This record gives sequence, C-alpha cells and structure tokens, in this order.
Amino acid sequence: MKPTEITQQLMDALDALPTSELTAGALEDPETGCVCALGAVRLQRGPQAVPLSHDLTDPDVDWRDLAEPFNISETLAHAVIAANEFRDKRNDEQSRRRRWQSVRNWAVSKLITPL
Repeated sequence: MKPTEITQQLMDALDALPTSELTAGALEDPETGCVCALGAVRLQRGPQAVPLSHDLTDPDVDWRDLAEPFNISETLAHAVIAANEFRDKRNDEQSRRRRWQSVRNWAVSKLITPL
C-alpha cells in the first residue's frame, strides 16, 4: 500500500471515530474503548481485513509486528505509531483529544505537497 493511501485511510478513520480521541500505548484501551491511530484504521477496514495475532490491549506489541497485517512498510508503521505516541503517553480525556488532533494534523501534512 502506498503511503498516501494509508494516510488518506488514516484521516478517514480518524474522522469516522465516534469521539475525536486516540489512546496511547496499545491499539485499544479496554477502559475507555478508545483506539490508537492504527486501531482506527483497523476499525475502518474491518477486523477481518487486518487480522492480528496478538491482543489489542497488549502494550508490548512492536511496531514491526504491525506492518504486515496493515499491509504497510515497517517505516510507515513506525511513522504512524511515532505520530500517535509523540510527546504524551497519558490517556486522560484531554491528552486523547490532543493526540487525535495532532495525528490528524500530521496526516494532513503528509498528504499536502509543498509548492
């Protein structure tokens, strides 16, 4: 999958979330039900389209293990996770909302080609 395709999918997935919040530290937070950036893409594609061999709430999943199920390069998996985890790993509501906005801004910046 091309980086622009996953970036567009990421933006669409973020916009489709019921709340503008992203969790940190796992694909899904069992307490809040929030997902991370790649978790949002998985929700958008459907769990059957992104089969995972590990628990969604496992905080020890390595980004390299996510590239193949999402059909993206390890570099791109790392970039998306880095954008999601950048600066703040807290999971209070304010942090989750800031994270959503930050990841969405990052995705937009990757789709817009400078003049």
